[in-house]
Amino acid sequence: MPTIFCSTIIPTVGRESLARAVESVLTQQTSAPFEVIVANDSQAPLPPAAWQQSPHVRVIDTGGRERSLARNAGAAIATGRYLNFLDDDDWLLPGALNAWAALAPSGAAWLYGAAQLTDSAGRVLFQFKHGLAGNCLVPTMTGEWLPLQASAVAADAFAAVGGFDRRYHVAEDKDLVTRVCRHYDVAGTDLPVAGILRGVWASTTDYSVMRSERQRSREDIFEQPGTLARLLASAQTPYWRGRLVRAYAISLVWNTRTGQLRRAVGRAGLAAWCAVASGFDLLRPTFWRSLTHNHLTRGFVPPPA
Repeated sequence: MPTIFCSTIIPTVGRESLARAVESVLTQQTSAPFEVIVANDSQAPLPPAAWQQSPHVRVIDTGGRERSLARNAGAAIATGRYLNFLDDDDWLLPGALNAWAALAPSGAAWLYGAAQLTDSAGRVLFQFKHGLAGNCLVPTMTGEWLPLQASAVAADAFAAVGGFDRRYHVAEDKDLVTRVCRHYDVAGTDLPVAGILRGVWASTTDYSVMRSERQRSREDIFEQPGTLARLLASAQTPYWRGRLVRAYAISLVWNTRTGQLRRAVGRAGLAAWCAVASGFDLLRPTFWRSLTHNHLTRGFVPPPA
């Protein structure tokens, strides 16, 4: 039997859109062997569907354990070299598996393509164009989003970083990519590979805790040995050096507000040191714009015509 290239893991709460998600994988025109693992987290049997008869599909019951644990359960039985995590209301676009297979020889642990953000009527609102490659720890620490749906992460890298952190219920995807980027490189393509339903309709996500979860994730990563060296190595332009200083400044404020004063003093020192280490970049407007603006919009391009 050929080695499975990619295992797509789909946690589901039994929404009708699940069939579209599964079929979007099964209809990929590719020579790369694949499998689909549906993690039924709805605590009820899934209604019968034609896709359940496919030899490429396995269904497991995860008993309402929440999506991070459901994804981890799917990953635990996956046999693919790479793992793709697809929500049950999103879908792969034609050519997705081939796009990731073309990136695999790079040796990067995180492979990605463009994602199209789509409204409930099927209209493409935005398309990503990240332009990220290699060591991307500063970009992913400071706001760049590499959507799970449009990505394939090496199974051994996923296991090495411990999979999804069960403490996070909203920022778990951003936490995972950042932890992977702390050790491994990224490779990508501008080809669109996934459609993501954008909006609050039928969402199971509590976005009100996004900011606090994301900052707690960053704080954990800041504390890991070797993080500073990896951050410095990934800050190769005035823009990203400014973002690095901003990340430490935000951490300074966070730790001051939460009473972690010793840690806050350390963050202040690192923010100042990174600023001084930026040298003549301190004179560049790009450095200061990246340091002061609140949100990244680098990844968005107009929707395709």
